Amino acid sequence: MEGSHYGVTNRELKALMVLPSEELHPHLAELGGDKGLTDSLNTSANGGVYTTPEDTVARQREFGQNFIPNTPPKTFLALAWEALQDKTLIALIVCALLSVTLGLAVEKDKALAWIDGAAILGAVVIVVVVAAGNDYSKEKKFRSLQDKLERASTCLVIRSGEVVEVLAADVVVGDVVKFKFGNVLPADGLLLQGHDVKIDQSTLTGESLPKRKSLEQDRLLYAGTHVNEGEGHLLVLAVGPHTRHGIILLLLSQREEEVGFITAWWRNVKKRFCSRRRHNNDASNSEDGLMMSEIPPPPSPDGGDKCEEEEVQEIIPPFAGFQRFIRPWLWCQEPKARVVKKKKKKENESGDKKKSNEATSVLQKKLNRLAVKIGYGGTIAAILCFFLLVLRFGIEFGVHNRQWDHDQHWEELLHFAIIAITVLVVAVPEGLPLAVTIALAYSVQRMLKDNNLVRHLDACETMGNATTICSDKTGTLTLNRMTVVETYLADKLHKCSSDNSSLLQELPQGLLQLLQHCIVLNCSYSSRIEEAADAIQYDSGGWIQWVKSKCCPEKRQDDEAAGIKAPARQLGNVTECALLQFLQSIGYDYDQIRKEYPESQYTTVYTFSGNRKRMSSVYPVDDGVQRLLCKGAPEVVLQRCDKIIDGSGTARELQDEDKQRLLDDVIGSMASKALRTLCLAYRDLSPDEMPAEWEGQEATVVDHMTCVGIVGIQDPVRPEVPDCIRSCQEAGVTVRMVTGDNHDTARAIAIQCGIIGNESQSRYELMTGTEFNEAITDSTGKVLSGLMNEVWPQLRVLARSTPEDKYVLVDGIIRSRVTKNREVVAVTGDGTNDGPALKRADVGFAMGQTGTDVAKNACDIILTDDNFSSIVKAVKWGRNVYDSISKFIQFQLTVNIVAVVLVLIAAVSITDSPLSAVQLLWVNLIMDTLASLALATEQPTDELLKRKPYGRTKPLISTDMWRFMVGHSAYQLTVLFVLLYAGHILFDIDNGADAERDEQSQHFTIVFNTFVFLQISNEINARKVHGERNVFKGFFSNIIFLVIMLIQVSVQAVIVQVSVLGIVFSTEPLDLDQWLWCIFIGLTSLLWGQLLLLIPSKFFDVGRLYFKICYWRQISDKSTVGVPHAEAMEEVLSELAETEDEPSRARILWVKNLTRLRQQIRVINAFRAGLGVEVDNLQALQHFTSTPFTPHRHNPVVRDSHRETSV
Repeated sequence: MEGSHYGVTNRELKALMVLPSEELHPHLAELGGDKGLTDSLNTSANGGVYTTPEDTVARQREFGQNFIPNTPPKTFLALAWEALQDKTLIALIVCALLSVTLGLAVEKDKALAWIDGAAILGAVVIVVVVAAGNDYSKEKKFRSLQDKLERASTCLVIRSGEVVEVLAADVVVGDVVKFKFGNVLPADGLLLQGHDVKIDQSTLTGESLPKRKSLEQDRLLYAGTHVNEGEGHLLVLAVGPHTRHGIILLLLSQREEEVGFITAWWRNVKKRFCSRRRHNNDASNSEDGLMMSEIPPPPSPDGGDKCEEEEVQEIIPPFAGFQRFIRPWLWCQEPKARVVKKKKKKENESGDKKKSNEATSVLQKKLNRLAVKIGYGGTIAAILCFFLLVLRFGIEFGVHNRQWDHDQHWEELLHFAIIAITVLVVAVPEGLPLAVTIALAYSVQRMLKDNNLVRHLDACETMGNATTICSDKTGTLTLNRMTVVETYLADKLHKCSSDNSSLLQELPQGLLQLLQHCIVLNCSYSSRIEEAADAIQYDSGGWIQWVKSKCCPEKRQDDEAAGIKAPARQLGNVTECALLQFLQSIGYDYDQIRKEYPESQYTTVYTFSGNRKRMSSVYPVDDGVQRLLCKGAPEVVLQRCDKIIDGSGTARELQDEDKQRLLDDVIGSMASKALRTLCLAYRDLSPDEMPAEWEGQEATVVDHMTCVGIVGIQDPVRPEVPDCIRSCQEAGVTVRMVTGDNHDTARAIAIQCGIIGNESQSRYELMTGTEFNEAITDSTGKVLSGLMNEVWPQLRVLARSTPEDKYVLVDGIIRSRVTKNREVVAVTGDGTNDGPALKRADVGFAMGQTGTDVAKNACDIILTDDNFSSIVKAVKWGRNVYDSISKFIQFQLTVNIVAVVLVLIAAVSITDSPLSAVQLLWVNLIMDTLASLALATEQPTDELLKRKPYGRTKPLISTDMWRFMVGHSAYQLTVLFVLLYAGHILFDIDNGADAERDEQSQHFTIVFNTFVFLQISNEINARKVHGERNVFKGFFSNIIFLVIMLIQVSVQAVIVQVSVLGIVFSTEPLDLDQWLWCIFIGLTSLLWGQLLLLIPSKFFDVGRLYFKICYWRQISDKSTVGVPHAEAMEEVLSELAETEDEPSRARILWVKNLTRLRQQIRVINAFRAGLGVEVDNLQALQHFTSTPFTPHRHNPVVRDSHRETSV
């Protein structure tokens, strides 16, 4: 590039990154190898970029910045246009325009003819503005959360010879990035050095197995891929949109978005019109490389294909098919579309449906089913309303022998259509999505203050349904502040403290040197100890005291006066940091040892793996000898040792009985004290013992080692964890600990946390990973659901588990149908291998401080403080979201029922609705916006953790909610019908039914005003969904609720009393007495709510009644076609097993027994028919089910008037 300050251009770097592995080395040699490439980029393999602000700007200008430009946000007008494409609103707009047109054409008073239509249009505008404003706010919040996640993504780079932590977005071409297992690579580049590096490239290439990277074979690394094993250095060659990951994201951002009804219709019209023009110009355009006529037509309206094997033309994007790497010419040329032929195939609808069901949250599934049912009911109500009005109009037209008046009668029919559409608007729960969005958005912001960073909104409410939490131990239940408290060195057990300098005299010098090397040279160099400015010497309990001082602010001053201050920071792997601090307490400087043995001198490194449970490093020593250092689980490492260093500092033979003694006495003793144990070992490899290739030979070289010693590391339980677990148990949430520690350590920690007691309750309460797999699998290794269902309900602690064990446990609990409402599982994880379990869980929690990037990308919620107490807060907020939505549902459905029934009956009885279309739209606005905002912003209380979780299949509308809706609907309808038919007598005013259609009346205004105040009072009743009596608890502390009620009352007063608005809303001003009566009648809803609670909720168990009706109907339908009752019952029960809403085992047994009884009675009837006795089958069954059962030792006797027969 002309004028460039670098010896290589961006295009040359791009061409280098797309080369196959076998062609990389020749092209790299042309650039001068690694040295020539780094010199061209003004960087160094060891020192990195010697960057300045000016150099950073120059590199970003030359090679680009390391972020993908976000798609521009939708404007408010665009969102308003999308909201306007709702079909119901379109119908309202059409009716409003027709009303204005016909009014101006046929009405005598043309000055007021436009008001009805304009009022409807105004209401539509308000609904559209509110919906667009909500969408705009939601998108803004999403982008804010996305920015926070991007700012949280950091990486380690070498700049100016020092390792610094920078934002991934600040990485520039030429940077040397340090990575290790669990990281996500921030950019494309070249591997400079690495040890046992394996990269998961499935997100880029689709390869399921990790790909090995080395300096000899494949050196190219790509942004967005995950480091599964190993560690190394990456030279950045491409950033941001120039990476392969960036190109894919840019292509995805350019895909066509979903369009609304009007836009889709208009595009379809344009396509049809343009296709006709292209058809006429095919001959003239045939010389072009791409004929316009080859563009595929839009899909059929039903979404299916007309022919399964129909051959169609399809335009393939130039970058499609990323299963193979992009060819170099794609980087340099402008993309050209190409046309290929392919055969159309039907989609696997069942697979897509299953995938969508898995992606949908528990509450969303229930809301979708509820919305569909209410939508059907609202449509039926609207059609029935219009039909009844037209029927009444036709009857009166024929009875009174009226003459058709074109202007008047068409206007009446239009008025009927407007009423019917308005009923549909009121009946359909349009405010439900708004309430869900407000509740979730509000909770997400508040949960962030409680250290829960929510990545997926639906995780909020799903967490409220959680019945099981599978939690890690380290960092979640414990402080993740490792400290070495015991060691076994030179055949002796040593207690450790903050000062262990006495070991310098107690241990041989040779053993001390080996101990230094085993700790310092066999750990990541990114692990280090940073001394705090105010840190002081403290014992192993100092950290606990300091944390307690942070948890109890009132004690902070006393603790500071006592000298308790923040300890030194552990940066990196906490286990390695504990070992480094142990060396510091002896008196050694680990930094000096690292300078003597830089990472570049290492021969190879076998990083820690959850499967092998050990880590090993190899580096050269004198005379061509390679020294191997190993640390890991004692039961694993000891099996590969055949010697141990004794008190004299020499290595002696380690027999099998010695190994067993160490496991039982030393390691068992440490584990009983809840200590994590590690075994340190080494081996010197002569040239004859070295493998030809080090990679892939870990199992061979890590053997015949000499044990140096065993260390016991303590990770104290967080002070608040026992109380949090007790709260979960009271809330009906079972906490299960899944850890890699051994049996004894896991048991000790579980007892301290309160997960299990001192006495074992069952044989499955605490299991190791091996025992777990043996208990749930058959001889072939296949997991059996029956065995899993026997184990998991009793399991509380899973020790020595692998990530695969955690995934199997989570998957088995989710699939199980043992419990009544099925389990909803939350999982915590911090490692790369925890990704599958986090994805499989209903809610995945990743650790924000110690979690890997893979875990954070796979989770739903990030715990920014790695604390179990934050999970309990998430449960509380999730239940609050669920309850907030339930509150709105019971409030809205009550209004729906009352409005629809009132309009339907009034339309039949008085040929008009006491509530005009504009009035109903105002009520709809109350439901959709104000009520959803008021009820969705309730604060969570501790009472939420004192009830059991709902689970996966419990109905969304509970019996308490049914009692609320049915009871309040009946009361409100009774009051409104009294006012409708006798209100003019009670208030001594004109009857509104006798007034002209466009004439305002105080009678109907009182009905409307009372209806609104009944709903406003009912908002207060709706604040409780579990039958609580004190509906005012927390009412006056909810400022949002109070302000919204004040707005509702004020606007209602303005609508009624202002004459100008009275014309629009068809209202007449009321006097003070009438206002007081309307308010008083509305407030009686509060008293009725208290009386309603006296009725037991079991009388409103609609679910049980619906179950009985549906299943008996299915059995009857199947029986009528010749299917025996028993077979019909089995078919019904098989269908029942496939549904999600599974009834309880008791109901299934009840139906089975009742069906078997019916079949037996049929046999009896057939037998009696041969004897000349006639018995009614149904009468006998009803008699049996209504008669208490009394056991008999002899056979039952069937009697009739003629004879008795023993059956």
